[in-house]
Amino acid sequence: MRKSQAETLGLESPDLAPPPARYEMWKAARTKSNGQMTSQSAQQISQRIDKLVEQQTQGSHASQGRNDILTMAIGKLDHPGCVRAVGGTVGIKDYFGPKQRSTESLSQEALRKLELQMEEKLNERMTVMEQRFMEQQEIQKVLEEKLQSMTYQKDNPSLKIQQDVI
Repeated sequence: MRKSQAETLGLESPDLAPPPARYEMWKAARTKSNGQMTSQSAQQISQRIDKLVEQQTQGSHASQGRNDILTMAIGKLDHPGCVRAVGGTVGIKDYFGPKQRSTESLSQEALRKLELQMEEKLNERMTVMEQRFMEQQEIQKVLEEKLQSMTYQKDNPSLKIQQDVI
């Protein structure tokens, strides 16, 4: 398989050719020497593979990572620790690499919206805190006035008697 690929690409050695795609290995493993597929289900999957390859070359289909052409044709993901058509010693992470973390960067507009929302919330909280502070100052002022009047009455007992009479 690599030999024919190396000849097609015009390479000197088959070792320089890239490894065949998984779906090519899968099809090769299920094709008899006379060109027939080993079973009817293998024939159906092979036809689906051919359609997907054609769609991919036209640009209407894009496969990536674990969701490649073979997986889509078969209709099932590979079992954990096992990758179809590449041998039993190759694991999913070995073949496909680690899962891609979705680190979608925010657009400048989305970032600006987020900043405005945060600023709005901060302003609301500041307003509430200022109102509470003003209320506490009023309460403190009333309490200080009461304390002064109580202190004044304590220092001037005659004033207290006059208030009792009134």
